[in-house]
This record gives sequence, structure tokens and C-alpha cells, in this order.
Amino acid sequence: MPFQRQILIFLVFGLALSLAAPPVCLAGIGMDSSEATLVDTANPEINLDTLPQNLRVIAGEQYDFHWTSQDQNPGPSEDDFTAVILVDQQPIETITWFPDIEEFTWNWVSPEVQSATCQVEVTVKDLLGNTTVATSDFFTVLYSTTGVEVLPTAVNFQSPYPNPFNPSCEMAFSLPAAENVELGVFDARGRKVRSLIHGTMPAGTTSIRWDGTDHSGRPQSGGVYFFVLRTEGPDGAIKMVHKATLIP
Repeated sequence: MPFQRQILIFLVFGLALSLAAPPVCLAGIGMDSSEATLVDTANPEINLDTLPQNLRVIAGEQYDFHWTSQDQNPGPSEDDFTAVILVDQQPIETITWFPDIEEFTWNWVSPEVQSATCQVEVTVKDLLGNTTVATSDFFTVLYSTTGVEVLPTAVNFQSPYPNPFNPSCEMAFSLPAAENVELGVFDARGRKVRSLIHGTMPAGTTSIRWDGTDHSGRPQSGGVYFFVLRTEGPDGAIKMVHKATLIP
């Protein structure tokens, strides 16, 4: 048989075998796994007990601040649970209350502080960094040497706090003597929204809260509001203005 014919028969035979054979498919199977992702967008809850109205503490006396907190994924360290005493919005004493994260009483002993704008501020941060801050009403500390509030030498009007705020903020003013006082809230257009005080106020410090409503009790929209204090006393007429932002 000629050599060329042998090659031709071999090629034809090979082609026939390839057509008759079942197709071969290569398949790959892969498996992978990942750790579960913790999702938590809720801020911790803090319930800070309300202070008595016009609370006054004499230096050296103890006052118990009490609060509770709750969160599904509490923070793991002391830095996640703090409380601070603020005087004129500046911290003067700070504690941590870890591991008593669900309930705590701060047996605070007052130092010699003269200010109308003392507050306690409690902060809780959870495992994912969600943070809640609760701030008490203003309270006053009196000098222990006299047991009587030391009166200011001039009219003083503290900035609203917190700022920005929702739904309410607080402010305080101090008078060296009894004076006629008008304290009003105005919107960005200069329109009077609410009259907070109108009349004679005694010497000393007065704290007051604005709940974000007008004279009819209607909630106001977000924006900048101006708090105007006018006094009429021995030193003549005085006008002071602070502004704060109401968050929608």
C-alpha cells in the first residue's frame, strides 16, 4: 500500500474516532465563605433623671446624678461610657462608668464653683461607634463659705445650649440687681416667634428653656433663631443677642 494512502486512512480513522467519542466537559466547582457582618445603626439609649427645678448645690455637698442606658452592642472600653460636669460649657470633672453600663449613680461632691451654667453630660458609644449624648438642665453651685449665691457685678447672658439643638435648648442670664427683663425668640427674618420672659426678675441667675414652639405652641421649622435679652436697671438699658440653630 502506498505510503500516502496509509497516511490518508490513518487521518480518516482518527477523525471518525473523534466524532464518535462523547464530548468531554471540564467543570470547576468553587466554594468560599465570609464572616458575618454586624450591622447596627441605632444609637444607644440614655435616660438621665430630670433635675429639680432651679437646683442649687452648696460646695462640699453631695448630689446624686442617676441615669440608665441600653444598647444591643455596647462598647467594650471605659472610653465608651463617660460623664462630665460642665461649668460654662467647660469640663471640670470627668468619670467613666464602665462596666456598670446599664445603670449608674454618680455621687458627685460639688467643688467651690460659682456659676449658673453647671450641667452634667453623659456620653455612651456602642461597639460600632454610634454615640448618644444626654445633658441635664442647668443647676447652680453656691460657695460653702456663705451659703448664699454671689451676685454678678454686671448683666450676663449665656449662649443657648446645646447648639445646634432639637427640639429644645436652654439659656441662662444673671442680674446684679432686680431689673425689668424681656427675653424673646426671633426668626431669621426678624419676626418675633416667642416671648420667654417679660417682667421684673430678681437678682441672681435665671435659667429658661425654649421648646422650639411659637406663642401658640406650634413647632417651628429648622433654621437660625435669635435670642434677644433686654434689661432695664440701674446701669440703664442693655441688649444682648445670641443665636442658635434648630435642626429640622
